[in-house]
Order: sequence, then C-alpha cells, then structure tokens
Amino acid sequence: MVKQTEKEERRRILERSREFDERRNKLVEDINQLDDARVRYDVEVEQVMSMTDAFRERVDRLHSATDREFLEGKPQLEEDERRLRAKLDDAEARQTTKQQ
Repeated sequence: MVKQTEKEERRRILERSREFDERRNKLVEDINQLDDARVRYDVEVEQVMSMTDAFRERVDRLHSATDREFLEGKPQLEEDERRLRAKLDDAEARQTTKQQ
C-alpha cells in the first residue's frame, strides 16, 4: 500500500513538473514574441524618425527658398502694388467723376 501511494505521489509530481515545463515554455515563447515585436517597433520608430527628419529638412529648404524668392521679388511686388493702386485710384476717380 505504501509503494502504491509513493508511485501515485511520484506520478503527480511528474505530471505537475510537465505542466510547469509547458507553462515555462509557453512563457518563454511569449517573451520571445514580445521581444520580436519590440524590435520591429523600434525599427518602425527609427524609420518614422528618419522620414520626419527628412521632411523637416525639406520644409526648411522650402522656407529658405521661399524667403529668398520673396526677398528677391520684393521690389517687383512693391512695383506691382504701386501700379495696382494707381489703377484703383484712377478707377475711383472716374467713378467719382461719373457720379457728379
């Protein structure tokens, strides 16, 4: 009877040991999957940061070019504004003359 009890006890211990091994293996697998996902996430973040930096550089270049073009074209803009104001003043003067 004692031997039977010892055998059952050993069988339960072995069964629990297998269950723990299965749980441990599952946890190790989950940890590896999480680590793989973290690595993929890090790569994606790095790619996004790189694209963001490239975008910022392009925006800075566009701003610089726009500022330069504006400064180079400013005299022309001022001349265009003077001509348009002269036409507007002339049109207003004609309108006033017609109304009188």
